[in-house]
Amino acid sequence: MSKGKYLPGGQAVTIFVLSLIFFSLFSRAQAEPLSRDEEIEKIFERMDADINFIADASGRSILEEGAVKPAIEQKIPTKQIQKETSIHASPASALRSSREQNIEITLRDIAIEISLEYFMNMGSQTVNFIYPDTGADMSRLEFPLEGNMPIIKGEVRFMPRVSLGGKYANSQLKERVCSDEDWDFDDWRTIDKVTLWKHIDYQITKQGSKSRVEFYDINLYYNLFTSGEDNPDQRAIFPAGDPIYQNLNIDRVSLDVLAGYQYYKGRYRMVDPVYELEDFIEGGWYYGETLPDDFGLDNFYKIEYWGPRIGLRLGGSKGKVSSQIKFAYALLQTKTYGWWNLRDYSFWGSGKNGYGIEFGFDTTFAFTPSFSAGLGFNYFGYFQKKMKESGNEAGDTFYDLDIVRDANSRNFGPSFILKYIW
Repeated sequence: MSKGKYLPGGQAVTIFVLSLIFFSLFSRAQAEPLSRDEEIEKIFERMDADINFIADASGRSILEEGAVKPAIEQKIPTKQIQKETSIHASPASALRSSREQNIEITLRDIAIEISLEYFMNMGSQTVNFIYPDTGADMSRLEFPLEGNMPIIKGEVRFMPRVSLGGKYANSQLKERVCSDEDWDFDDWRTIDKVTLWKHIDYQITKQGSKSRVEFYDINLYYNLFTSGEDNPDQRAIFPAGDPIYQNLNIDRVSLDVLAGYQYYKGRYRMVDPVYELEDFIEGGWYYGETLPDDFGLDNFYKIEYWGPRIGLRLGGSKGKVSSQIKFAYALLQTKTYGWWNLRDYSFWGSGKNGYGIEFGFDTTFAFTPSFSAGLGFNYFGYFQKKMKESGNEAGDTFYDLDIVRDANSRNFGPSFILKYIW
């Protein structure tokens, strides 16, 4: 048979229905004699009803022809034909499915994320000095870094796998007691116009301290891998029948690499009163008897670390619970400045071969698609093995003595996290 002898399904139905309409109108006109006005009104009512019927019938025919014909021409599998037919038959179900897919895409490709961490720091700053000629211990300072500080974090995703983020913190910590240890030095004191001298083998003093800490970093993140039932990375790395999210009982896992820059500054003061003073002289201990006492002490010390960093971030989620672990390593330069007011001694120093370590993990619960809260732990370490120091005391100046050792800062503790995404 030639294809030209047959009409498309929609046109055939239309011609058939029109024939029925005209046949019905002709039969009714012969059966009941009506007035001209009544007859015209009846005809228009029937034509309106028949036109609606034609439209419905033609629409159904076109839908059926469009659903089946492409499937036959393109040889689409039967299961896919059934799926497409069910979508045509249930537009509400198709709309819900499309909405759910859009929500998943939006949540996966976060545009902006802002979090506030309430960090409870329990760290310390230490720095050691040695005698340049012998390398023996000369002095050691230790400042407690205890107190709470807010950390603001943000991240903006501007490409499917690339985002820019960082953090900033600045806080005045609690007043605590710091220590100053000295070895093998001569002590000259003037009491009642009489100058006294004694050689001290070891001395430790403990006095009040005030500390302030500031740090920030900025990082460029690149997503290496994201697992998930609907993610192409999952299908490329893991077999379809053995997905990682089922084996580990989690919904999604992601791994990011980061590269960036970081900066840290600590400012410390040793102030009165002096709570403890102990001297070891010629095999015996001597203690301050009138402590706490006010000697007019107000020493100042500042240290800065800065440099590039690299790291990794591993995250996962199950339902409304999300967790992540992060690690970063930095190459740091260091600069210091100090002033001992009772001696009118100012000094400054620098070092180039330091390093920094950051480690942290957290877990949050999503109360809404945008708002989460949780707990975490952070460790920030900044280390400088050697530094050269210059100084000036009573007009006597020296430059670049290799006398500073282990200028290290450690900040660690738990944190409470509030996170907002939009």
